[in-house]
Amino acid sequence: MSTRTSWSGHLRVGGSLDASCCHGADRCTRAGPSLSGPIVESPVTVKGSPCGVVPAEKGDEVDVSAVPDEFADTVRAVARRFGVPDREVTVAPRQGQVNLTIYLGSDLVLRLPRQRRFEERLVKEAEVIGLVRDRGIPTAELVSFDATHELGDNSYIVLERLHGREIGDLPSLADGGDRIYGSLFEILTGLHAIRRDVETSVRSVGTADFSVEELLDELTSGGEIGRTQAGWLQRWFSLLESRGARRSEPVLLHGDVMPSNLILNDSGDVSAIIDWGSACWGEPMRDLAGFRTSALPDVVDAYRQVACRQRTPAEVAALEASVLWYQLFFALAKLLGRPSSSETRNWSAPRGARLLEILRFFTTAVPDRWRQLLQQD
Repeated sequence: MSTRTSWSGHLRVGGSLDASCCHGADRCTRAGPSLSGPIVESPVTVKGSPCGVVPAEKGDEVDVSAVPDEFADTVRAVARRFGVPDREVTVAPRQGQVNLTIYLGSDLVLRLPRQRRFEERLVKEAEVIGLVRDRGIPTAELVSFDATHELGDNSYIVLERLHGREIGDLPSLADGGDRIYGSLFEILTGLHAIRRDVETSVRSVGTADFSVEELLDELTSGGEIGRTQAGWLQRWFSLLESRGARRSEPVLLHGDVMPSNLILNDSGDVSAIIDWGSACWGEPMRDLAGFRTSALPDVVDAYRQVACRQRTPAEVAALEASVLWYQLFFALAKLLGRPSSSETRNWSAPRGARLLEILRFFTTAVPDRWRQLLQQD
């Protein structure tokens, strides 16, 4: 019987694996010194306006009594530190698997890692927010970050709530998504201009390290696919690589580009991108791999219009092959995960959703430049 490794997204720090990185399906390794011990010796408070999301309906918020017992002391202590009374402490209606999100009045967001092993994501987020703001990326500064457990058993980060409009899903270009995509890709191309070989002082951000061979071996030994299918898939990955996939220099990625992490202004433009806990170094197209496969022709065309100003002609020509490489990798990696019914939170949460999206995509009338990327034998 084989031992199956979870490909649920990990960052290797100081020899131990921790949940991190993009789209919940890749394994990342971090170059640089090991992070050990508390990174922040005392609470850091920075004047500014960090990020949070205003719920669609204020009535959806849940009061402080709903805070889980293991976080209650820390939540109340942080609220007192910022002068927020209990009656203004509410549990955010949208919750992730990594952090508990609490609203402290109308101006602040408190986030606490649900497990100790997630604390390094807060370290990373605190560091990345400063870096990207210095480069003009529209997100907000952190208000306070404390990894000392001074106020309770939990580390925490405090961010200012950004007031804007939320979207449930990204529309197609035909349905008015041109403003969203145009403004979003202006942000992403600016982010992707931050290169790993230049920003050598960033300690907490990991570098993605993918192994097709290892993934296919795990799928085969675990009985998810046969060796015939593994060979065919290996040839498909090789075809995509021959078309330019996996050749770009590592740049800074947001790592979790999804509607819940975008803030829209009244004009319908993306005015900010939030939640940097999945940031990592990698190929730019990984930040587009979270879109539905059926949306990729429009998405890649919109990205190309912006990216052509800063990417090489070879990189621009390889956009389709690059994003499909990651879509295929993530789809296969999901087969090693646990079953999930969290489709309302993320379309790709069900284990087979990504693979079936790729299948559906290639059984429709896709543009020739995409069909040429399909392995034929």
